[in-house]
Amino acid sequence: MSSGKFENFLSLMKENWSEAHENLLPAFPRIDRISALHNMERAKIMSVYGLQPSDFGLLTALRRSGSPYQLSPTQLRDYMLVSSGGLTKALYRLEEKGMISRSAKEGDGRVKLVALTEKGKASIEEAVNKVQRVHAVLSNEFTEQELAQLDQLLARFLSVIEQDNEISN
Repeated sequence: MSSGKFENFLSLMKENWSEAHENLLPAFPRIDRISALHNMERAKIMSVYGLQPSDFGLLTALRRSGSPYQLSPTQLRDYMLVSSGGLTKALYRLEEKGMISRSAKEGDGRVKLVALTEKGKASIEEAVNKVQRVHAVLSNEFTEQELAQLDQLLARFLSVIEQDNEISN
């Protein structure tokens, strides 16, 4: 079952840019479309909590780190794959909202640790539950076997991309 919008995209590409269509693997624009739609849904959920989409990655990274839910800014940047400037903006914004706190690392005052507050923990747990409910609705269209197969194939694609940073050369 295919999306009418996506099939229109393929049709227009075939009609108006046939040389690009010949080499097109439809899975890639489908992945892009799924990602865009998923990000829009997640952004709607985040807006309920007054959060921006980038805040989701930061808060989930802290929550995944385990109790006491704290990381250094360098660890956060590595987990989130964001620039230090983008991370700094998110840290200020979330600290202002009371979602995180920052304090000097014991034994090394030069390093500030970022910790999830109770408010931040409760908010991200609620938001993740809502995102997972969206995933559940979407996955109801597939069998467990189909979902496992999809996951395996996407994991292989991701592995290739992550292993070879020079693919585009």
